[in-house]
Parts: sequence; C-alpha cells; structure tokens
Amino acid sequence: MKGMLDVGETGPIILNGVQHIIHPPIHLSEWPENMQISHIVFIMKDIPTTLLKQSLLSFQTFLGTEIDLMDVHSI
Repeated sequence: MKGMLDVGETGPIILNGVQHIIHPPIHLSEWPENMQISHIVFIMKDIPTTLLKQSLLSFQTFLGTEIDLMDVHSI
C-alpha cells in the first residue's frame, strides 16, 4: 500500500506498507506540483476489489466522512 493523504495541513502525509509492515508516516511540507489530492494505491493478490471497497466504506461510516470510490478499480 502506498498513499499520499490530505490531512488538512500545508503538505500531505505519505504512507507506505508492505504485507504486515507499515512504515511510519512521512510529513511533507508542501504538495508535489499538480498532485494536491489524496491517493492510495493497494497492491494486492487474490483479494476482490469489492472487498476493498466494502472495507473503505466501513471506515467512511465509522469516521462520519465521505470518500469518492469512483476510481477504485483493479488492473
């Protein structure tokens, strides 16, 4: 999993994880040019996209937020 998330600061937080290891987040002081939107990439094997969507929607409900899952797809 790799991600660049908007957390309301001047720059994003960078997330990196591989299998069961999640590295500490990195705080950037500013956004890279032309990339001021949150992105998360999940690199998975044998996990249906629908299961990932269901998990993200569960977090949305728990946090009381809205997320756009229109770009969630598998390659």
